[in-house]
Amino acid sequence: MERLLQGLIDLMPVGVWVANNKGRFVRMNRAARRIWRAEAHENLQDMASFRAWSVDSGEELTSGDWGLQQALRHGKTSERLMRIRCLDGSERTIVNTAAPLSDGRGRISGAVAINEDVTDLLAIRSLSDRRGELLQTVLDLLPVGVFRFDENGRIAEANPAARRLWGLDDYSPLPDIGNFQTWDVATGERVMPGGWASSQALRRGEAIREELLDIRGFNGSTRTIFNSAASLHLHQVQPIGAVAVNQDVSSLYRTQQQLRAAVRDREELLAFVAHDLRNPLAGLMLLASSMEHMASDSANPAEIAALAGSMQKRVRELAGLVDDLLAISAGTLADASMLDLQKTNPGQVIHDAVEQHTDLFEARGIHLVGQVNPGLPAVMADRKRLQRVWNNLLDNALKHTEPGGQVTVGAVSHGAVTFHISNSGLALSKDQMREMFRPFWQAGRDRRGVGLGLSIARAIIEAHGGTIWAESAQGQRVCMKFELPRIELTRPVQQELSMPAPEA
Repeated sequence: MERLLQGLIDLMPVGVWVANNKGRFVRMNRAARRIWRAEAHENLQDMASFRAWSVDSGEELTSGDWGLQQALRHGKTSERLMRIRCLDGSERTIVNTAAPLSDGRGRISGAVAINEDVTDLLAIRSLSDRRGELLQTVLDLLPVGVFRFDENGRIAEANPAARRLWGLDDYSPLPDIGNFQTWDVATGERVMPGGWASSQALRRGEAIREELLDIRGFNGSTRTIFNSAASLHLHQVQPIGAVAVNQDVSSLYRTQQQLRAAVRDREELLAFVAHDLRNPLAGLMLLASSMEHMASDSANPAEIAALAGSMQKRVRELAGLVDDLLAISAGTLADASMLDLQKTNPGQVIHDAVEQHTDLFEARGIHLVGQVNPGLPAVMADRKRLQRVWNNLLDNALKHTEPGGQVTVGAVSHGAVTFHISNSGLALSKDQMREMFRPFWQAGRDRRGVGLGLSIARAIIEAHGGTIWAESAQGQRVCMKFELPRIELTRPVQQELSMPAPEA
């Protein structure tokens, strides 16, 4: 019987101590020795070798405070959380439970104590508490609203940002989800409780990301939010709840709407102006035609005919510009089907551009220099629109080059044909070079023109399958470059052009 009893006690996972009515230990199990690190101690007879402190008060226990002593002296059953110093000097935390033992006549014959080692459990609980506090602190500090829902879809918790967003500061407990007023921004339809992202996440067991919603708070305020939700699972089984995140994007959404309206208004204005330019241009063309017919009756028919021809040429250029303005407003200029593509000599294009603008540059005291590498391959281009690109680039350079400065144009070939134009002056910043091709962009406070020249140039070049960009150059304000695909020929196009040479 003794062996059976000791064997049963040794199988128990908790420490067991049995004392006689004198307080002497008469029996202990392996778990008791393991908890107290007493494996190497053979003769453990009483509690004189043991030290412990109350976790609640922090005070060290005297011999009379131990549960076994209380059970022997007063017949009391007790339970206490204790910090113990083991016999090897290490420390553990145990739950110590003690109860008296009685003989058949009701007298106390001894006592038994149970030691349950809860050191690891308390460490885990402490870690969990710290993590919980950290999580709560993070939720309290988050600038986005966070709701937690239970498994039935009811709101269980809301962080301070969520309360502010929905005007819930005065609501405790939180209102039912059916009282929240929400509309889908895309459709304008009211979102009912079953359609909320949190409800869908619970049903489907998956995340619902970034619904754009208009909401009406409980204080009457209106906002636009991104609403996302995900289900919460325990061991990958049925969802036990859901969490929803509300991000207030009201200011961003209003700004976006205002920008869209501004772009739309500018496009409408551009289309309106371009459309209304057609009438006076048609009138000018009619007058030029009439001048040609009247030239035969004039004393100087050749001079009048020349003026009429020049007027017609300028009117055609303006009419082409109007067409491009209309195309930009409709977003169709990048369509290559609008182009009249022909085999084109790059050097001739540059020569014509320089020739047309030389007088204007000389009148401003600015040197215009052309530099074209010999043997450039031909390109497929719409000559009139390519000439417009050069007109826009040269007009832009003329506006932003000081008298006495220099503008250099040219072309080289390294596979594709690269055209370039640079002008002297204070260098532009990287941000300016990146933004300068946007419609209506203008450098500095100089507001001559409407800022469409570079935007039109980009649209034309991209319609050709090319690309245009700006880069910095030593001693230059900016160097504009654009590339056009070359035509593969058996021999290069001969270019014998008389280009102005740079002055020393």
